[in-house]
Amino acid sequence: MNDVLSDYIDGELASPGRLLLWGHLMMCRRCRAYLKQFASIVDMAGTLPEDALPPGAEEALRGALEAWRAGDQRRDDSV
Repeated sequence: MNDVLSDYIDGELASPGRLLLWGHLMMCRRCRAYLKQFASIVDMAGTLPEDALPPGAEEALRGALEAWRAGDQRRDDSV
């Protein structure tokens, strides 16, 4: 759902989906409130400075992510 809202906020949601979401938002107060909150978080995140990563941090993060994915794959295969 957050992917759909993100695309909607960014103006990247295709017309059929945009119309369906818009129609739902007109009828659902909770979803309108959620969209408003989600949009404010996206706006705030856009104001954060982009700090440079320390040397080697990106490679370490990629390695950790690959190891995590490999672990998930092993668990899926054992079921």
